[in-house]
Amino acid sequence: MNVRVFRSVLISCWLLSVAGWAAKPPAKSKKDEVVTITTSLGDIRLLLFEDTPLHRANFLRKAKTGFYNGTTFHRIIPQFMVQGRILKQQEPNITQT
Repeated sequence: MNVRVFRSVLISCWLLSVAGWAAKPPAKSKKDEVVTITTSLGDIRLLLFEDTPLHRANFLRKAKTGFYNGTTFHRIIPQFMVQGRILKQQEPNITQT
């Protein structure tokens, strides 16, 4: 009985992993937009999906007004993620506790 359960679980895991390998990455829609951020260490490209219209519009509006100029990027994981900190005078003082 235990061997049957083990085989079933093993085969299920294998089938799920094969299905994941065969999956195609999401295709870029004609309405998706690519934005390039130029830094002193190279360019960062962002793909803004049409599935998130409010987020995309907010980001583009801020970028066009120069809101992100001078942003310091403190954490970069290639092909995955970038984290930055925007220091603006209008931000309230933040104290650590």
